[in-house]
Amino acid sequence: MTGAMSREEAETRHRESIGYTAVLGDPKKPHCFLEASLRGVGFVSYFDEHTRPYISYGFMDSEERSGLLFLSSVIQWEYAPGTSMEVTHAVSYRFFEDGKVSTMESDVPKKVNTVTEGRADLSDHFVRIPAFGEYGDFVRRREVRLISRA
Repeated sequence: MTGAMSREEAETRHRESIGYTAVLGDPKKPHCFLEASLRGVGFVSYFDEHTRPYISYGFMDSEERSGLLFLSSVIQWEYAPGTSMEVTHAVSYRFFEDGKVSTMESDVPKKVNTVTEGRADLSDHFVRIPAFGEYGDFVRRREVRLISRA
């Protein structure tokens, strides 16, 4: 299905565990969007003032905490000046429930990637699987808090 759907259609898809996408904020200049997966929200992407994605969160079922989702990845993008869609720098984080984190920084124009390993404070990475329309924990911005780098 493509195009906009009614709230009722989205709620039915949620209830029947069929994925859907929700745009939050003004449809012409949204704050963010989320993709609901079969079990809940799986992905959230935030937009800058030029409606470019600048940070995305990926959630998955927690292996250690039943009924919770775990924020397992974060990707941040920086763009060339102005309204350009050219990505100049990106940082991606892959989190593991034991506190380990793998970070990859990319200088996109130079095609140079630097990977580091470390640990992070993951106390804010677990959220309940949401009921339909109750996305507060997912649209709330989180700070990546690295404790150490290896």
